[in-house]
Amino acid sequence: MALSDGAHTSTEDFSYFTLRREATLDQSATSLFGISCTRQLASSELIDRPADVTRSTVQKAVVVITDSPHHFGQLREKLSVVTKAWFAQRYDL
Repeated sequence: MALSDGAHTSTEDFSYFTLRREATLDQSATSLFGISCTRQLASSELIDRPADVTRSTVQKAVVVITDSPHHFGQLREKLSVVTKAWFAQRYDL
């Protein structure tokens, strides 16, 4: 769910999704809300390219799961900053 269809066509992409939290003895079933920020980088740009990186790009997603979708705008901005900083290191992706 974190990597959307067509994520390979852009440097950064966002996905929104829902999950079902099953009922427990003391809590009824409910929905959880997710947002993911996907980013990609050409594997040739990695500082130390591990042997298991065999494709031309490296894609990763950072995901946040919450019980309320009310702050997705703020979460989207923060996820963008985090993934941009992570990929700017170009190491150990």
